[in-house]
Amino acid sequence: MEFDGPVSTPRINSGLLNSYVNMHVRIVGRVAGQQQLDVTLEASDGGSVLVKRNPETASVYSSHAFVEVLGTVQPDLSISEIAATGFGAQFDLQNYDQLVKFSHVRPINELFGISA
Repeated sequence: MEFDGPVSTPRINSGLLNSYVNMHVRIVGRVAGQQQLDVTLEASDGGSVLVKRNPETASVYSSHAFVEVLGTVQPDLSISEIAATGFGAQFDLQNYDQLVKFSHVRPINELFGISA
């Protein structure tokens, strides 16, 4: 799947999924489970997010406890992955969630290319 969207994509948590249906987003989470091409992430706000992953990125999910997913939010609030980046075995999701929340506050959100 090719990414032809804007250079900046909003960083979200599970609570923001509904605001970005059919849009490209980035979400970071802990890999909580895998079943074939479905991956469940624990998002930075503690919610669960279903990621329909790209078959080429299987090794990212199996070798990293935390990942960032670039993908499209579907109407069922799952994310169709475009790309995934491993963030290793340790990552502070609480700090990251504060960044996510901060990036959605006006006028700061304009610095991140987000118009909400």
